[in-house]
Amino acid sequence: MIVVGVDPGLTRCGVGVISLEENTTPSRAPKFVRAQVLTTSPRFTHEDRLMQLDDKLCALFGAFRSHEQVVVAIERPFFTKHNPNTAMGTAQVMGLVMVQSRRKSYRVEHFTPSQVKTSVTGNGRAHKQQVVNAVSILLGLNSGILAPPDAFDALAVALTCTNRGVGVVSATSINKLENAETRAQRMWKDAVRGVSNKPVRM
Repeated sequence: MIVVGVDPGLTRCGVGVISLEENTTPSRAPKFVRAQVLTTSPRFTHEDRLMQLDDKLCALFGAFRSHEQVVVAIERPFFTKHNPNTAMGTAQVMGLVMVQSRRKSYRVEHFTPSQVKTSVTGNGRAHKQQVVNAVSILLGLNSGILAPPDAFDALAVALTCTNRGVGVVSATSINKLENAETRAQRMWKDAVRGVSNKPVRM
């Protein structure tokens, strides 16, 4: 099973992919597959940027094999009257992700930023570095290239989906994952003392 986390944005759209073995239980951690940021430039028209991003999403989803079960988890940010342009672009990107997902018959789930932060750190008001550190610990990421915060945010969204058991297991198996979120929070709290404030490398 593949879980794709998406941190939507028109200029920077974070994507994080993790995998789960069949019949996953709380004691079996998800595995990191990939993380990237899909970008578009403001020098193009708004319509062209959406088309470019749509093409990139199409290529991303097209890379999954037909036998793989895919769930797409999208962060649903809070919008205010103070950022109408950003809100519009983000909402349109969310629409692209949902349409591309449904074309592939992928299940789509939505989570708020507070739900994501609580799931991976135990604190709904955690700052970005705490999210980066928590995701790195939960997925065992400690080497490789330096990934942008948007990619870590997307991985956090994917982890939230698995921690909550949403869209990942059948109704008959959901009780087995009741303590998954607590386990993730406990792992984070046990490890946070040994994590520095330096950027974590993947």
